[in-house]
Amino acid sequence: MWKDSESKIDYIDFEYIADLVNYIILEDSLLPASIGVYGDWGSGKSSIMSISQKRLQDKDNKALVVNFNAWLFEGYDDIKTTIINYLLDSIEEKKKLGETAKGILQGLRKSLLNINLIPVISKGFFAALSTFSTNPSASKSELILGQSENIKEFINTVKDNYIEATSDEKIRNEISMFREKFGELIDTTDITRVAIYIDEIDRCSTATILELFEAMRLFMFSGKVAFIYGADERQIAYAIKQKYSEDISDNGSKIDIGKEYLEKIIQYPVRIPRMNVAETEIYITLLLSENTVDKDEFSSLKMDLIKQYREKLSSVSLPKESKDNVLIVKNFTLAKRIAELLNSGLNGNPRQFKRFLNEFELRKRTAELKNIEIDDQVLVKVMVLQYVKPSIFTDFVQLQQENKLDEILSYYQEIDNEKESDEDQNIKSKANNLIKKKKIDKKWEDEWFEQWVRIEPNLIDHDLKPYFYLSRNKGLDSITFGKALSNDAVQVIKAYLSGNDIVKLNAEENIKNLSSVELNLIVEQLSEEFIKQPENKRIGVFKGLIDLSTKRNECADFVVRKISSLPSKYITEPMKIYARNLTNLTIPASNNMSSVINSWNDK
Repeated sequence: MWKDSESKIDYIDFEYIADLVNYIILEDSLLPASIGVYGDWGSGKSSIMSISQKRLQDKDNKALVVNFNAWLFEGYDDIKTTIINYLLDSIEEKKKLGETAKGILQGLRKSLLNINLIPVISKGFFAALSTFSTNPSASKSELILGQSENIKEFINTVKDNYIEATSDEKIRNEISMFREKFGELIDTTDITRVAIYIDEIDRCSTATILELFEAMRLFMFSGKVAFIYGADERQIAYAIKQKYSEDISDNGSKIDIGKEYLEKIIQYPVRIPRMNVAETEIYITLLLSENTVDKDEFSSLKMDLIKQYREKLSSVSLPKESKDNVLIVKNFTLAKRIAELLNSGLNGNPRQFKRFLNEFELRKRTAELKNIEIDDQVLVKVMVLQYVKPSIFTDFVQLQQENKLDEILSYYQEIDNEKESDEDQNIKSKANNLIKKKKIDKKWEDEWFEQWVRIEPNLIDHDLKPYFYLSRNKGLDSITFGKALSNDAVQVIKAYLSGNDIVKLNAEENIKNLSSVELNLIVEQLSEEFIKQPENKRIGVFKGLIDLSTKRNECADFVVRKISSLPSKYITEPMKIYARNLTNLTIPASNNMSSVINSWNDK
């Protein structure tokens, strides 16, 4: 199995992105710099930043690399102060400082304390005075936001120097002094450049995101410093937009404040592309082979596959040196079969692929422990269907129990006319015509599903009960909300739980970006929330289900199935009216939705 975290091994030839980041960091004329490593949730941002750090230190061993996880530190203290102190601590810990450097470092800490005291003095003086008057013995630092251990001393100091301490000039001087002293600190050490990698910023609150950018401004005017942010730029832009929700116009044109803000803060955006089918083939092959072949063979396989892809920029073939390795052949064949289906179903997302393969390994292990005989190829094919089309998978289970599955699957089989005699071609042509006439008997009109049916192995005449049994370990509802979902998915769920129409409108773009799997997960989540939410909130959740089905028709059947299972006593007239947005469409799910509405009316 594979750890669900960043990797220092590049499986998909994305190392060039790390090299692009390092090109900017190592170019003195471009510093100070702010770099954005942008990508979807699970696209490999953390892995690329990890590779960048290693390669940067290999090229410049005097560079100071600081790795800061913003999300882990959120909520413990003022994040702006935390990251600056974290940087100063890193310099102190990783470098041998002379007396001059130690003195400068001490001055920087004092300057930072003064910068932090200014807003406390201006805003908190009277609150502190009130606290002291009611409790003269108070001395806890939290009473004055952690800036002094003695509240009485704090008040006496401020009382005598209030105007001077809170002036704009004082603030400017402290900030200017901090920047100057930081530049001196770097000059007096053997540090050639400072690279601060800030990860998980898109998981933070809007206030934290803005504070991190504020902290960066202290270092962006002098010195060889680079800030590297790993984030989903849509999520950051959305957070900023939420902060400045009022419409801002320029000569009558509405400004996208989130986008504008990011473009001003991040000087060099570096974007991670979504994996294509060929890259997915390579990625799955290498993941499966990593733990099953020796290191030399794996290294050779990796180099050969990536070299092929760089030359052809298309699908790769199995290297000659690997054709005698049964395990590599098996892994490569499996990857070839499922890459296209997984790529479209999971939006070319490496983390989703890794989780799929981890679940595959768990089911195989379960089968071994229970002495259940299974075919790996069949298991993968069944799992792909369950992940991408859970509504059809549910039908499969029912049809298997009714002994009707093989009959229905036969309607989807295509007959290959190539390399056949004229007589055979005529026979098969008639058979194909018969199948076309029976198209009305097809239970699911779904292009992805028809492609899935055609990949090997053919499931007709297979006993799928063992595979359905193993699928019980993987309920869609077992995926924890907020951990397995992308930021787009989380925002969609939050929007429809909020009851705010403006927030729902903003979520429309998020819906477009969802993978098929996440669509189904959101339908599951909203269906559960419909039951949990109070009466006045249910209409918003119901609208979410209908909106998902109308904006992304591929999940409409699943939505109708879920809606039909909701308690009819919770269904109101406004919900029935809103459901017409789905019944007015010309898709199979529309008729099913009409039937559900009629059943509600009958009750």
